[in-house]
This record gives sequence, C-alpha cells and structure tokens, in this order.
Amino acid sequence: MELFFDLGQATQPLIIGHLNWPLVLLSYAIALLGAYTSLLTLTRASSYKQPRFRHIWLGVSAVIAGLAVWSMHFIGMLAFEIPPQISHQVGLTLISVIPAILANWFALKTQVAHKAPLCTSKVTERSAFNHTQPCYARQLNWLGESPNAD
Repeated sequence: MELFFDLGQATQPLIIGHLNWPLVLLSYAIALLGAYTSLLTLTRASSYKQPRFRHIWLGVSAVIAGLAVWSMHFIGMLAFEIPPQISHQVGLTLISVIPAILANWFALKTQVAHKAPLCTSKVTERSAFNHTQPCYARQLNWLGESPNAD
C-alpha cells in the first residue's frame, strides 16, 4: 500500500506516521459543533428584515464557520504524528484564519434572504405571534430562539 501513491518521483524513503485518535475525534467534534452553531446563527440572520442586522448575524455565522474549519484543519494536522519535528509560525498560522472566514461569508451569504417572508394567513399569524412576525419565527421556536426578530 505504501507504494500505491509512488509514481517513481520519491527519491527519499517514505515517512511513516500514525494518527492520534483522540485529536482526530476532537477535530470532528469541533467541526460538527461549529457547523451546527453557524447554521443556528445563519437562521437568526435570515429572520431579520433590516439589512444591518442580517449582515451582523451573517458575519457572526461566517466567523464561527471559519474558525470551525480552521480549527478542524490544524487539529487534524496535529493528529498526524510523524518522526520529523514540524512547527508552525504563529503569526502566519493566525492570519490563515482570514481566508476561511471570508470563504464562509461568501458561501453563507447565498443562504440569507433579502427579506424575511411574511405569513399569509392572518389567523395563524395572530394566534402564534403578532401580525408582523415573519414565518421564519415559527421555525426558530424549535431551536429555542426568540420569535421577536426585530
């Protein structure tokens, strides 16, 4: 199996490494928690009618998702242990979170509605909340969020 990926270009012996499974599991747990939290805040962003608040919550969601991706990546790299000593430059490593946040901002921006959809049924609307609440507010309720978006 170790020669499977060797197309004759390797001039040095292959480096054999092993995985630190607790770090691998931590990496996955951080990714799952970050994705879940990011989607919760993205749902919150979609519930606002005012662009200012939508952009604030979109930014929060992008930062959470970007940090989750970035953390998963570096914890996963630490989980693969090989004999040569490997180190990271702290400044460059910290700066590398910026592209992850920006990429998540652009990706999540496609999921935020320009205007929160209003309910069409006045009876259902008034029985659940007041007459100006978006339909999205009902979906937020099961997440434990407040239906008062504005």
